[in-house]
Amino acid sequence: MDIKILSPGEKLKVLRQQYKIKQSELCGTYITRNMLSMIETNKTALNPSTAQVLFENMRELCKAKGLPFNTTLEYLLESPTIQAQSIASTFISNLISHPELIKTFLHNNDFFQMSLLLEKYNLNQERTILFEIAGTFFESQHLYREALTYFLVSLECINQKDADPKYIDITYHLMHCHYYLNQFKDVLDYSYLFLHYQPHCSSCYTEQVYNYTIHSYYKLLKYAEALDLISIYREHFTLTTELKFIKAHCLRKLNRPKEAISLYDSLLKQHDLALEEEIKINLHLIHTHLECSNLLQANKLFEKVLPLIHIYKKVSYGDDLIEIYGYLASIYATQKEFDIALKYTCLALNQILLKLDSSRINTILDETLTYISSCSISSQAEFIKLYGKILCSPLIVDASYTLNILILSYYSDTPNLMPYIVSSIEANNTLNKKKIPTY
Repeated sequence: MDIKILSPGEKLKVLRQQYKIKQSELCGTYITRNMLSMIETNKTALNPSTAQVLFENMRELCKAKGLPFNTTLEYLLESPTIQAQSIASTFISNLISHPELIKTFLHNNDFFQMSLLLEKYNLNQERTILFEIAGTFFESQHLYREALTYFLVSLECINQKDADPKYIDITYHLMHCHYYLNQFKDVLDYSYLFLHYQPHCSSCYTEQVYNYTIHSYYKLLKYAEALDLISIYREHFTLTTELKFIKAHCLRKLNRPKEAISLYDSLLKQHDLALEEEIKINLHLIHTHLECSNLLQANKLFEKVLPLIHIYKKVSYGDDLIEIYGYLASIYATQKEFDIALKYTCLALNQILLKLDSSRINTILDETLTYISSCSISSQAEFIKLYGKILCSPLIVDASYTLNILILSYYSDTPNLMPYIVSSIEANNTLNKKKIPTY
C-alpha cells in the first residue's frame, strides 16, 4: 500500500506541474518565485491568504489554457492529519466490510503501515478501531492469543476511559479471550475494570461479564467470592442451571452441606436436564453425602448413577469414580467393614488401570495398608492379584509398597501368591525398564 501524505506546499507543486504552469506564471505580482519555491519545498508554510491568491491565479491560468479546474481551496489547505484520517477511514471501512482481508493486510504489511501512519499523526480513535477489528477477527477464529495482542493495543489507544463506551467493549473482549485461555486471574482484573466503568456506559455485555467473573472465582477456588457475586447476579438476572450448580458446589466447599444438598436435589428435579448434567449433579451430590457420612444415601445415589455413566460415553468420569470409590473405602474402613472397604479400593485401582493415572496410587495404597491385614484371605488375594496387574502396567509404583505387600502375603497365610508377585515384578522391570527389587 502506497500511502502519500502531502503538505499544502507539496500539493501546490503537484497541481502546478499537473496543469503545466511555471512558477513565474503562478507567482504573479503577489509573491516572488523564490518564496513559491520555499513553499513547495516545505521551507515556508503556506498560509491561508497566500493560498487564496495562488489558488485564484491557478484557476485563471487554467481557464486561459482551456483546462478543466476541479480543485478546491479546502483540498489545497487540507492538513496532513486530515489526509491521514481520510485514508484511514477508507482502509477501516474496507476492513469492516471484509474482515477476512485482515490476514492479507498483515501478510503484505499494509496493516502495520496504516498503524504507523495513525501513530505518526496521533489518530488514537482510528487506531483503536483498527486494532479492535483485527482482535475481533482473530477472536472469531478462536485464536485468542493473537486476539489479545490486538485488543491490548486498542485499549491503550483510548484516552478518556470513563467516557468512552469503546473501552467497555474492548475490556469485555479481553475478558472473553483470557477466559477461554483459562487465565482466570486476568479475567478478574478486567472484570474489575469493566464493573468500575460500566455505570458510565450502558453495555450489552454485563450479564456475560458476571458469568465469566463467577466462573473465574470458582475455578480459582474462591468460593466465598463466587457465592457473593451469584447473590448480586440474582438481583438482575435469572440463574442458569450451571450457575445453580456452581452455587451448590460453593456451599459444599464452604461447609454448608445441608444447603448444598437441598440445591442439588432441586436441580435434579428440573425436567430439562441433559444426561451429562444429571450425571455431574448426582456425582457431586454423592460426594456431599459421603463428606457428611450419609453412607446409605450415597450408595443409593451411586447405584442410580452408575448405569447412566455406562450409557454416556462422551465424557470420561474416571476421576469422579476413583474419588467416590476412595471415599467409600475410607468410610467402610472407619466402620471396620474392611472387606467392603477393600472391594471399593479394588474398584478404584481398576479405574486407575483404565486411565493409566498413577497420581493417586500412593494415597490409596497408604490407606489400604493400614487395614488390609484385617481383611479376609480371599479379599487380600484379590487385592494382591490386582496389584500385580498394576506392576505389569506402565504405571510407576513406589517399590516400598511392593515390599509391604510381599511381607503381607507371606505373613497372611497366602505364600502361594509369592511366585505370582515376583513374576509380576519381573514383568514390570522388563516392560518399564524400571528396576524394582524383589527383596
